[in-house]
Amino acid sequence: MRDKAINAAGSVVAIGCAALDIHARTAGDPVPAESNPGVVRWCAGGVARNVAHSLARLGARTTLVAPFGDDAAAQFLRASCVEAGLCLAHAPVRIGASTPCYVSVADAAGELTVAVADTALVETLTPDDLPAAELASAAAVVIDANLAPATLEAVVALAADTPVFADPVSAPKARRLLGCLDGIDTLTPSRAEAEALSGVRIDNERRMAEAADWLHGRGVRRVVITLGAEGAWYSSDDDTFFAPAASTTATFNVAGAGDAFLAGLVYGSLHDLSMEDGMRLARSLAASAVASETNVPQTFPEAPEQCTVDTAHG
Repeated sequence: MRDKAINAAGSVVAIGCAALDIHARTAGDPVPAESNPGVVRWCAGGVARNVAHSLARLGARTTLVAPFGDDAAAQFLRASCVEAGLCLAHAPVRIGASTPCYVSVADAAGELTVAVADTALVETLTPDDLPAAELASAAAVVIDANLAPATLEAVVALAADTPVFADPVSAPKARRLLGCLDGIDTLTPSRAEAEALSGVRIDNERRMAEAADWLHGRGVRRVVITLGAEGAWYSSDDDTFFAPAASTTATFNVAGAGDAFLAGLVYGSLHDLSMEDGMRLARSLAASAVASETNVPQTFPEAPEQCTVDTAHG
């Protein structure tokens, strides 16, 4: 797959899920089949929306393409997107439909114990809903695997030479990307998602390389396997390295960490940062998101040159 040029002067189009997120955290060890004391917060969410929000906060002109219901949750979500500076010109409203919702329960340390994602509405987004002209002229396109396979493939085809960044979302949904891997520039699977895509059980670094090689063989130029608190593992045709996670002083929930990480990678590419510096920014944003009660980082760099400054681990 040929390299694709990224122009910082252009816009970003993020396509996928916008959802109402409800995050619960228990005060102690979770007790199954019981009412657990704790705290509950709700906020704007959805993978594509979270990435788009962070990119807009970083200064990128960003369009969100995501279906909304016509309920109160949709009104809240759309207002939050407008406040964040996102363009919703191509975000359809489905009359009579409920807005996607994601409910997570974390333990006292902020680690996810269980979650439920009601995102079926995202699958109603069809190739006919896609803004072809914007995709062809964008500086970068972001997709998440909440979309139906046919729509994912249509996005990649319409993007043409525009770099596509893809989030597999979950192990069950990751395989929706199999039909368009040859059009993806950068893929950010978790360990479980990389296993689901490649069929390789990843239990050591050699297996990680095998999974990445499988993805490269199907056209993905850059693979970043995210490993949670351990960090992330990067692979391309000519480079491989491990990046430890940035430190954080507090953990509220981990729901938005991967989305903030992906936003950092996109932003780094927009500004032609080295992969090492882009990964530093991504790790820093992910650490900030983990400490936030919303799904986006608490702090953002004010200028591209600040992206080379890491908060931890040198």
